Amino acid sequence: MEPEDPRTTLKKETVIEGLSLIQRTAGNNKIIINLDGQSYAYSTLNMEEKEIQELGDVLNTYVHLQNVNLNKNDIRDISVV
Repeated sequence: MEPEDPRTTLKKETVIEGLSLIQRTAGNNKIIINLDGQSYAYSTLNMEEKEIQELGDVLNTYVHLQNVNLNKNDIRDISVV
């Protein structure tokens, strides 16, 4: 059995809780909401004080995010953003 990774990695469930501000977009992505032929997607993510140490790859699918708040976490590598 492999030892557990002691770092706290950002999880999809946590991201979903922090999403807000739906805005109109141009594009076709599985995150987009289609209403009356218009495309919309979440543009803001607030992850402040979530004790996150690693971002992982969960944010890769949220290509329309414009504002990402990662304040007051222990993240040392933001290269995935």
